[in-house]
Amino acid sequence: MLTKNLFVFVFAAVISGCSIQNSIPVTYHKQPISGVKVDNTDSIGVTQWRDKRNIAGVKDKYSESAVIRMGGATIGMTHNGQKFVRVADFVRLNFIEELQSLGVNARTIEVMPASSDKELLANIAQNNNVKMVISADLMNFDFNCAGAWTLECTRSVSFSMSMVDKDGKEIITREVFDANMSNNEGMGVLHQTVLDQIANNVMREALKKAVIRTAQQLNAAKSVAETGLIASE
Repeated sequence: MLTKNLFVFVFAAVISGCSIQNSIPVTYHKQPISGVKVDNTDSIGVTQWRDKRNIAGVKDKYSESAVIRMGGATIGMTHNGQKFVRVADFVRLNFIEELQSLGVNARTIEVMPASSDKELLANIAQNNNVKMVISADLMNFDFNCAGAWTLECTRSVSFSMSMVDKDGKEIITREVFDANMSNNEGMGVLHQTVLDQIANNVMREALKKAVIRTAQQLNAAKSVAETGLIASE
C-alpha cells in the first residue's frame, strides 16, 4: 500500500530511526516526436549507463535504485514489474524505446563501459555486430524541495551521452541532454505524483533532445556514406 504522502513518510522514518523502503510503480508514456524522421537503418547498440548521481554515491543495495533518500527512507521505482529498478536502466530503456518508435534499429548491449572511451566503444560495436554504439552517464534524476508548508520544488534529469561507430569515429562526444521543472507544492504531494512528473515531464524532455540529436547524426552518417558511394563510382 502506498504511503499517504512523501513528507509524512520521510518525517516518520527520520523521527523513528527506522529504515523504510518503498518502490512505486512508474510508467513512462511515449508521445510522438513531430518533425523527426530517420532514414538510416544501421544497427545501433546502447550499452548500460553509468549512474553518476550524487545519491548513488551512498554505496548500499539501493544506491543506484533510489530516487529520493532522507534519513532511513528510500523511494525507488517499480518498472515492468521489477521493484527498485536501477534508475539509469529506466532512463536507458525508455531512450531505446523512443528510438525504436522512430524506426531506429536500436537494441541493448549489456556491458557498462566508460562513455568517453572511443576505442572500447568501437570494440563493443564490432563484437556485437552493430554499426554504432551509444553509451551515457546519468548525472541527475532528482527531486528537491525547499520551504515550509508551501514548497518550491525542482525536478531535474540530465545525462552525458557519446556515440561512436565501429571504426572508432566519434559521432556524439559527451554531449549533455537535460531538462528541469519547478513549481510550488503543498506538503501533501504524493510519491506517485513526484515520480510521474520526473518521468513524464522532465525525463521526456531530456530524452526528446537526445533522440532528435541521435536522429540528426544517423541521417548525416547515411548522407556521408551515400556521397562516398557516388564519388567512388
